[in-house]
Amino acid sequence: FARFATEFYTGTPFELLCVAEDVGVIEKFDLSMTLKVVTLVKRLRSIGYNIAVAVNVSGRSIQSAVFQRQFFRILEDCREIRHLLSFELTESSQIDDLEATNRILSRIRDFGHKVALDDFGAGAAGLQYLRVLKVDCVKIDGIYVRNAINDEENRAFLRSMAELCAGLEIETVGECVETDEQRDFLSDIGVTYAQGWLYGKALPIDEVVRSLG
Repeated sequence: FARFATEFYTGTPFELLCVAEDVGVIEKFDLSMTLKVVTLVKRLRSIGYNIAVAVNVSGRSIQSAVFQRQFFRILEDCREIRHLLSFELTESSQIDDLEATNRILSRIRDFGHKVALDDFGAGAAGLQYLRVLKVDCVKIDGIYVRNAINDEENRAFLRSMAELCAGLEIETVGECVETDEQRDFLSDIGVTYAQGWLYGKALPIDEVVRSLG
């Protein structure tokens, strides 16, 4: 959803979130994406496809009272798709009040949606976030996965993350998996899931819908 045509923007979705934060439009962006995804999931469900989708939410948005009011209004109308809709908190923006943010995440979970920490390890405060924020899943930043096979430090980081999250009963996802070797390594150290081009590249939503037949 958050990918522009390459002639307009060639950065990653994470970089796009950072740009939206820098120019002060991230709250509107996150609300727009949430509403767009909710509408799509409902439409797909109405024609017989129960497809789970995760929505990124910036740490800056989640701390905004204005965002929270509009966001939870959207969630109130999601009763029939709660099991299909999850949210990923990005590390693109520093979270100043972790306790307050944890209360918001707990409310999202109370609604029946799962919550993940996205791009874990990309920011400086990852372990502090994990200590305070109660989440269902941690998505480990792809830079560690890409370098894991040839870099012992990256392998050690991944092993420690997998062990820590397993001890906290939090699922893990290794991002940017492109080879069987990367997938097998993640499986061997206990990472719960793998995500990346090994399984398929990002596609425009219209192509996804057409592929469903």
